[in-house]
Amino acid sequence: MPVERVRAGRPRLSASTLTKELSPLSPIRLFCFPHAGGNARFFAPWRPALAPGIEVCPIEIPPRAEVARPHATTLAETLARTVRERSGDRPYGLLGHSMGATLAFETARALAPLPGPRPLCLVVSACAAPGVAEPGAPHALMGDDELVRAITSIGGVPEELARHPRMLRMHLGTLRWHLDLDRELRARPRTRLDLPLVVYVGAADRQVDHAELSVWREHGTGPFTFRVFEGDHFYLQGAPAEVMTALVDDLGAPAG
Repeated sequence: MPVERVRAGRPRLSASTLTKELSPLSPIRLFCFPHAGGNARFFAPWRPALAPGIEVCPIEIPPRAEVARPHATTLAETLARTVRERSGDRPYGLLGHSMGATLAFETARALAPLPGPRPLCLVVSACAAPGVAEPGAPHALMGDDELVRAITSIGGVPEELARHPRMLRMHLGTLRWHLDLDRELRARPRTRLDLPLVVYVGAADRQVDHAELSVWREHGTGPFTFRVFEGDHFYLQGAPAEVMTALVDDLGAPAG
């Protein structure tokens, strides 16, 4: 996939957000932030499932070496500018899954002072609220073997990747960068968002404390919605019909 270079001091962002040809007819655009170790391809099945009412615009997180320090501030501000530019005059929403929810939240904060409309809503999926510790041992402190076992057990490493040590080592580098980024994002001071917040989680997800997900309510001043779906941490993989229906409802998209 081609990558467009941006000015020094800013990360390079994937063509999926910078150069993808967007439809002039799509009523709403949805910018999607992937989980730790994930990429824009995770959301590919959503495009046909949500078209034509919602156009899915996946975010590709750039490599560590391409993000100036402080990483969290630089990335959130750059993504906010990208979202503002790519949303154009269309209504838009933000969605982040797992670590991507923290990045989407910080991007929404960085959008607040910029001119233009605010997001229709922020959907945070399978992610503890800022200030809440996630259950279990922190993945960032695990050795490589332990981390592979932990991530594989929740579906975060495809089986074919786990069978190829060289590819897996490359994937672990990306995963650890994303985990470090998540930790840095969570350490930032916060202000409340003036927009609707929506929490999604799988009923069988053991990576987050379901009772504490309601703490997300404290990080916004607008309407708050909590939705539970069948499945585990990766309940939204593919394009489950009930998740797609919920997105259409939460974004206020016209029926397809």
